[in-house]
Amino acid sequence: MSLNLYEIATEYRLLADKLIDSELDEQTKLDTLESIGGDLEVKIANIGYMIRQFDAESEMAKAESKRIADMAKTRENASKRLKEWLVTGMIAAKKEEVITPAFTVKLKTNQPAVIINNPELVPNEYIRTKIEQEPNKQIISTALKAGIAVPGCHLESKQTVVIK
Repeated sequence: MSLNLYEIATEYRLLADKLIDSELDEQTKLDTLESIGGDLEVKIANIGYMIRQFDAESEMAKAESKRIADMAKTRENASKRLKEWLVTGMIAAKKEEVITPAFTVKLKTNQPAVIINNPELVPNEYIRTKIEQEPNKQIISTALKAGIAVPGCHLESKQTVVIK
């Protein structure tokens, strides 16, 4: 059975929508797409359209995620300000506790927190030193490109697809 371009494109779009949300591994997804009839150039073009669509959806999801994270941060800040306002107001009114039908609002004294006013004045016996080590990929790359063997490292090139 031979499919025309429109039918192949439609099948690809429908199948891609199902596959993107499926729990199948990537190789099974690729094998499924490959099984659709049509010549190689048509398949490549349709997969190119799918890649563009998925990239666009990914960017939209990232933007929405940022918007939701920003909204959560705004709500957290509002909650913090309201709590501070309640503490100030309850202290001023000399109210330790307010009982409502839904909940109880009560002042609580927390454990003392250490506040560092001027870190330069803290004696060395109270200073913790952190040393972090990690491989410097830029220096390693330069060495490997110059023919110097670096134990535990190698250069690797991969091919990718560019859709213009």
